[in-house]
Amino acid sequence: LEKFQNDSKERVLLLNVMDESASGANLTSANHAIFISPLLAPTQEIYDACETQAIGRLRRYGQLKHVKIWRFLSLDTIDVEIYQQRTGKKVV
Repeated sequence: LEKFQNDSKERVLLLNVMDESASGANLTSANHAIFISPLLAPTQEIYDACETQAIGRLRRYGQLKHVKIWRFLSLDTIDVEIYQQRTGKKVV
């Protein structure tokens, strides 16, 4: 994390947002968050908290870039159903 944050050559950092080791990470050098699947959380409260915290790692004091959030879902999979249940949004 420290190497990524301090102007390293690395352009991609993979974090499991449900893992404790990612908690509190300051990622203001990043300007894109990509969710490759919906979070598998036992409750809606935990789902919302984990997603908010993940996005908040990029949108912190000191962030100078516009932050973009991307979500990748494969149609006709369980991921779409989970995402729709958790967010209340329809996937087209």
